[in-house]
Amino acid sequence: MEATIKDISEKTGLSLGTISNYLNGRNVKEINRILIETAIEELGYNVNMSARSLKTKQSKLIGLVVPSSELTFSAKLVSVVEKILSKKGFMVMITVIGHSPLIDYQKLINLQSRNADAMIIIPSTNNETLEKWLKSLKSPIPIIILDRIIEDYNKAKYVLVNNESASKMAVDYLIHKNHKLISIIGGDMDGYTTIERMKGYKKSLEENDMEINPDYIIYSDFTIRGGYLACEKIFQLKNLPSAIFVTNYDMTLGVIEYLNEHNIKIGEGISLIGFDLDDLTKIVNPSITMIIQPIKEMAEYTAYRLLDFLKREYYEKTPIFFTCTLKEGGSVSELI
Repeated sequence: MEATIKDISEKTGLSLGTISNYLNGRNVKEINRILIETAIEELGYNVNMSARSLKTKQSKLIGLVVPSSELTFSAKLVSVVEKILSKKGFMVMITVIGHSPLIDYQKLINLQSRNADAMIIIPSTNNETLEKWLKSLKSPIPIIILDRIIEDYNKAKYVLVNNESASKMAVDYLIHKNHKLISIIGGDMDGYTTIERMKGYKKSLEENDMEINPDYIIYSDFTIRGGYLACEKIFQLKNLPSAIFVTNYDMTLGVIEYLNEHNIKIGEGISLIGFDLDDLTKIVNPSITMIIQPIKEMAEYTAYRLLDFLKREYYEKTPIFFTCTLKEGGSVSELI
């Protein structure tokens, strides 16, 4: 037998009016919201989204666009965002882009036709199709863009980390460990994230009066395979670096794969710093020193700010920058 509003009332001790207000998208006290959502989950109550949408004039649909090239980064973020939004009665429609311009465009048009109330977008590097589509949108729905800034597009709220300072932190750490020959593996040469992380790399070297060797700057594509091939290029150099800084998670996995395959001991044969998630500080031996992005905090901020935007007729668009941290592992040796 299906649960009813009366069942929720009996379980929470709240009036039918309070529960009705919540189900119709009206504001209720935070403690009451928590009680109602807990009861809905425990009782398996089925919220009638169609009826609710007619009353609130909302589709209760949030579009979430993620790149195929950075699914590891996106997965944790999507999980947190979806959990928060679903508890608020929203359905998240995930669209993966980065396959081909034609397919991407068809997917984005399909998303647009669903009349989403708002969108969260993690742009793939230099996706011209996405940028063109965004700039053509006439509907003034709230849009939050994560991880990078799209040039000449000011109709969105940007949520990202300070990539330059994060990269500088990694290189400063290596220099503190007396490394002077430091290689960096970045993504697309023209991509926002790569450009900012390269700035941090170069700034650290310049501040320490160290030469910037172009041979040590390797560009790839933010994939495991890309990290593997980039590491292969490094080990073809005549003068090998003593340390490698890899600027995303999947490429870090690719570098580890190459080093293990060629019996190069991490922390001994080469020092290594990775980027993004902290699990490589736990499951790899030696544990990898990592620059950690606060992905959970960014996701929570994004979801709650989006909900806040949906209650207003306008939303502020000042970019918000989160700070990365360095989690020390055993992958960096201290040179004498």
